[in-house]
Amino acid sequence: MNIDDKVTSICGVGPKKAKLLEKLNILTIQDLLCHKPAYYRDISSFTPINLLEEDCLSVIKAKIVSLPKWVRKGYRFSLFTFTISDGNGELSINIFNLPFLFKKYQIGDTYIFMGKTKKFRNRLQMDNPEIMHINAFQNFLPYYPLTAGLTQNVMRQIILNALKKVEFSEELTQEFLNQYHIDFLSTAFWNLHFPESSDMLLNAKRSLGLREILLFLYQIRNQNSEEGYATPLHLQPIDQDEYMNRLPFRCTQAQISAIKEIAQDLGKSVATNRLIQGDVGSGKTVVALFAAFVMQKYGYQTLILVPTGLLAEQHYHSAVKLLGEEHVALFTGSMTEKEKKNLQTNIEQGKTSVLISTHAILYAKVTFPKLRLIIIDEQHRFGVAQRSYMANQYSNLHKITMSATPIPRSLAMILHGNAEITVLNELPPGRTPVKTYIVYQNKRKDMYDWINQKVMNGEKAYIVCSLLEASEGISAVSVYDVYMELKNNYPQIKTGIIHGRMKDDDKTEIMRKFITDDISILISTTVVEVGVDVPDATIMVIEDADRFGLAQLHQLRGRVGRGNRTSYCYLICHKSGVERLQTLKECHDGFEIAKKDLIYRGAGNFLGTEQHGEMTFRFVSLLEDIDLFEEAKKILHILPQQYPKDHEFFEKKAQEKNTNMKKYLAI
Repeated sequence: MNIDDKVTSICGVGPKKAKLLEKLNILTIQDLLCHKPAYYRDISSFTPINLLEEDCLSVIKAKIVSLPKWVRKGYRFSLFTFTISDGNGELSINIFNLPFLFKKYQIGDTYIFMGKTKKFRNRLQMDNPEIMHINAFQNFLPYYPLTAGLTQNVMRQIILNALKKVEFSEELTQEFLNQYHIDFLSTAFWNLHFPESSDMLLNAKRSLGLREILLFLYQIRNQNSEEGYATPLHLQPIDQDEYMNRLPFRCTQAQISAIKEIAQDLGKSVATNRLIQGDVGSGKTVVALFAAFVMQKYGYQTLILVPTGLLAEQHYHSAVKLLGEEHVALFTGSMTEKEKKNLQTNIEQGKTSVLISTHAILYAKVTFPKLRLIIIDEQHRFGVAQRSYMANQYSNLHKITMSATPIPRSLAMILHGNAEITVLNELPPGRTPVKTYIVYQNKRKDMYDWINQKVMNGEKAYIVCSLLEASEGISAVSVYDVYMELKNNYPQIKTGIIHGRMKDDDKTEIMRKFITDDISILISTTVVEVGVDVPDATIMVIEDADRFGLAQLHQLRGRVGRGNRTSYCYLICHKSGVERLQTLKECHDGFEIAKKDLIYRGAGNFLGTEQHGEMTFRFVSLLEDIDLFEEAKKILHILPQQYPKDHEFFEKKAQEKNTNMKKYLAI
């Protein structure tokens, strides 16, 4: 029997059972074996009947000592009973509404009974216990997700029948499996479903999980550009000291560690691929600019790509302060041909060593004679076509990616392929958490009255809505609703609107007005989630906050609190959504919030990748198995040299067309 055969090839599975299994997305034997138990119960320890306690789940090994007799026999309700004994005492077993089992139980037959006992007329009895043959299963009893019409015993028997007949094709070498203590497939699946010990179960899960992660990492690596050769920079400790002395503040310990990691990366002959991940305000740009600084010092060039024009300007001003105006240039789509020509001349002559731009540079005729580094801010903000273009045009370069989207390390490893990951988990001294409040709809007017007073004293506010305009059937406040409400109730406030449908130049102009004093309250969709620093912005209002994910709310909250004033975030919601939002009120750690969000929403919804099936794993948890992801990543690097046959196997499987990780395992 082959792993790809239909479930109807299993003994005991006819068309009726196959239809029930199909409801669980089980069509083949592989689907069946990958339908892992939800939990297990240890049935290796038996409780003597004379020591049974009322209302406690107990496992009893006992013999039937009386023939079943009917207490009630009817179409709608039936009950029969019999007595069992284990030599220490007797117990009554009551079977409700299963009349077809009446003739099954005979005097002298021994079974395992599991259930809760209760007293009736001073005698212990057990109602509808789970009854198993003593040799049917191992010490740990599996419990599966089911559908109506299937029982646990039936599912166990089907899987047992399949395991007895299926022929596994193990294509990984024994040397590789032994080196990393990975079970053979047959052993792994037997111990996944019917383990004899907890150690066997744990290693079965680990073995199947490692196979799954390795295949996925190979797929991801094939989708990204391969590591290429890069000219190593022989940096000196004085390079780091020189850069630190240029900073107008002291770096956090996390920033210092990150800078050291980048220095080590640039000293290798393999192109760097490093992700710098951290909350808004954790100092990612300062860390990344260290790489640009040493590239400049040693005669090479850096390209910095950012998703918006205004953010490009912000990075430009930051780079000028640290690297000098004569070495840094800003490229925009609105530049004249003469300006572009002058810029190209400066780049060719080496006068410009750092160029900052949006995606506009990707399609401009600009060449870099000594380009060695590309820094990308919020890579996921670029479109699929733009990312693909970057990968093709700027291959074999050192690459540093920055992301203010806090996601668990295991997820970051998947999304960024073979990137090394640096986490900045400290905020600079002096940054105080944004005060966060949950506001019910009946207090909304009071909140806006208070904001009016704050704004009149020179502070600024964001108001974020989930809708641009009112939509039939969706009871949520829109950007235009809030704009008209403020115009009518607070005409003295200078308000503005920004949203994703606007042209980039228009959005840039609105943000400039908000940075200056032309706009005091900016009403927006989530387009402000990644934006520029506005130190005077102290208030973030999020309408219908229960419509957003926690990680996104945390990102929006990070737009305020950039200056010295106390900052506030107001989450307006209905009472039904308050429990989830309480997490945000009590926690300011973006990574902890992201973990909670992942639990609430699932990885697909969390990252917007549900439709691609990219985040569905059968044998690993993105939150609980971070160590396994780390181990798989280390194995990935050594496989080509130490175990070429196993490397070829994963490479071949990863390149197969239409590989679907929901259905496919490296077996």
